[in-house]
Amino acid sequence: MKQVQKVWAELSKNKRKGTKLSATKRNVKLSVVDELESLYDQLEEQTSLCSYFASEWVNEAEAKVIDAIDGLDDYLINSSMSYLADTGKEALEAIAKLEESAKSLGIDPEEIYPDYQEVKEWAEGAEDLQYDAYDTLVTSYLKDLTGFADRLKP
Repeated sequence: MKQVQKVWAELSKNKRKGTKLSATKRNVKLSVVDELESLYDQLEEQTSLCSYFASEWVNEAEAKVIDAIDGLDDYLINSSMSYLADTGKEALEAIAKLEESAKSLGIDPEEIYPDYQEVKEWAEGAEDLQYDAYDTLVTSYLKDLTGFADRLKP
């Protein structure tokens, strides 16, 4: 083992000087020296990559994942999207009352409420849209990152 360490130290020293280690001086076969030079390059690259991974990359990636989880939870907990289906049902009830009033007056509902058609389309599609949002979440990897996925379930 000490012989390998000596050869390794000599290789490092001579590599930095830009000179080649003479295989005959050390009684080492040329193929072993070539192999060690190749391994040196590999170890240098792999040590650098592993060091960066351990000291920086994991922490940076973890911070991004935490930000994503916080954003996801914020959508699920603090936004009103989990109430879309219920709000759509309430709007459909109000639209039915509006349509009944308009019919009894003999006028079009849009004459009473100009955004009638748009709100009706939104209300009719609300439950399906909320289901699509829920389905998109629970079929993604993100479902495993939050405990609040069911809040989106219609």
